[in-house]
Amino acid sequence: MKKLLAIAAIGMATIAPAHSEVIRVVVSDGQAANAMSTMSATSNDKCVTALESGENICFKGRQQLARSMSISAASQPQNPFYVLEINTESTAEADLLNTLADTGWFKTVDADTLMKSAEALNDEYYFDQTYLYDDPTLPNALNFEAANDLAANTGDAVRVMVIDTGFFPVDYDMVYNEGYSFTDSGYAEIGTDFLTELSIEERPHGTNAASIIAAQRNNTDGIAGASDNVHLFAAKVGILGSAYSFAIANAVLYAAQELDTSAYPDLEPLAEPMDVINISMGTIKDDCSSFMVYAVNKALEKGIIVIGAAGNLTANAKDFYPASCDGVISIGASSEQSDLSSFSNYGDSISVVAQGEYIYALAPQGSTYSVMMNAGTSFSAPLIAGAAAIAKRVDKTINPAVVKFLMEMTARPLTDTLCATFGCGSGMLNATALTQQVIDLKTGDQPQITHALSDEDECTQDWFVTHFGDKAPLCSMYKVNFLNGLSSERNTFKLSKISKGTSFTAHVDDGTAEMPITILSTKEAETYINDLDADTYDYAYQFCSMQEGEMTCEPSYIALDTSLTALPKACAK
Repeated sequence: MKKLLAIAAIGMATIAPAHSEVIRVVVSDGQAANAMSTMSATSNDKCVTALESGENICFKGRQQLARSMSISAASQPQNPFYVLEINTESTAEADLLNTLADTGWFKTVDADTLMKSAEALNDEYYFDQTYLYDDPTLPNALNFEAANDLAANTGDAVRVMVIDTGFFPVDYDMVYNEGYSFTDSGYAEIGTDFLTELSIEERPHGTNAASIIAAQRNNTDGIAGASDNVHLFAAKVGILGSAYSFAIANAVLYAAQELDTSAYPDLEPLAEPMDVINISMGTIKDDCSSFMVYAVNKALEKGIIVIGAAGNLTANAKDFYPASCDGVISIGASSEQSDLSSFSNYGDSISVVAQGEYIYALAPQGSTYSVMMNAGTSFSAPLIAGAAAIAKRVDKTINPAVVKFLMEMTARPLTDTLCATFGCGSGMLNATALTQQVIDLKTGDQPQITHALSDEDECTQDWFVTHFGDKAPLCSMYKVNFLNGLSSERNTFKLSKISKGTSFTAHVDDGTAEMPITILSTKEAETYINDLDADTYDYAYQFCSMQEGEMTCEPSYIALDTSLTALPKACAK
């Protein structure tokens, strides 16, 4: 009961998610109200076709509403406003409002927005966790509260795996939903006993990182985690802050349901892949090992967002692994003043930064918990993992490469001397802007290739072909929309094709497999190509960026829909 009450009281005054199964609309009668009212009183629900989605939407008129509630409309005070509760399957709120306004039936059409109490969270240390705030006057504010309010807090929890050492029991303010020890180093043993005994002197690094993401929010205790509704898996891979990379890779494989569990006693296969992985560990080395590349790629194929700490050596982050493995989102640290932290690694391989100084986290103390402050990219990375968890709450199917792109696109650039000199990625995380972009993308145009004239009606198509067909290859021209019109200065889209039904990534593990054929690279959100062959090839794109003077592409390929590429009738003449 306590948890339910806490969820109901979270946050500042907010607006309910824009896209839902039932949308409440407040209307007042317009010039056509009498006709609409008469029809509603004598017929079934009034129906209209949504302007954008094309969905057929039906609802009760005012007189029907009055009768269904056993109220005589004539005997009641005539408030000009009343509520319509409208069921939709594919229509966004904005589309519904525009559609109703376009009918002329109503004088006014407004959303009936859900408000929440304007209390701040009541966690004991929340007022010190200013990095979670939305306050634009605070240079370190990462805007987590509005982000949590934007994301629907219903349905299945987001599954987050924290790969680390030093997990201790702190059940008063955080719950380990699952856990396993993947290591037999020192006093640790492979098995289900992943928690370190309180009598052992070890830094609670894993507990610290996990609590930054998933400490219970608004429960009067301890700290507030970055994200609501987290299902936490503690993957113990070492002791005393150290772990072998093979154990880390195996934990990643387990998260992706790709680990042979026969060598791990009592390790039950996961019912579904994890959604987010946080790795606040790493080391300087020459490259990403082949087994780590394999593990990360398997995670990415399963849609898992992998977050890695960029390191605390005041060095170029390009040599710090696994954060610099392709596909991992590498995280630097900033100060309370939004400068790059003096200890943080830097460079082009970093995606974004978050505060990494004075970060509050849970630690064990007897049979309960204490709160300690931490510094390091080990503790900025979990904040980004929390933002990734919120993004996954909005859209469980979103591609990890898309999340990375949106994080970088919505980040706030940092202009301090260290960032200007050495580089610190795209800047500081903006969790609210990231979440809003995920929402917009989910309801917007999906990646697709369409015929260049497909947006025009037949008459206009015929006119274009007649007047310009001999001057431009209109009939063999196709428009590529990569990501709902989004682009960024840092990003380049790389368009490729491969024989139909062939995996774009098979060549990574199989040297004899077909390689994708590169068609073009562009920074533009939309581009045009000639001579599409959707019967023979599948088409997809990658996100790429310049790192240390070289173009580096994400391992993931984003499929492009080619179902709307048929030639217009004007081209068949």
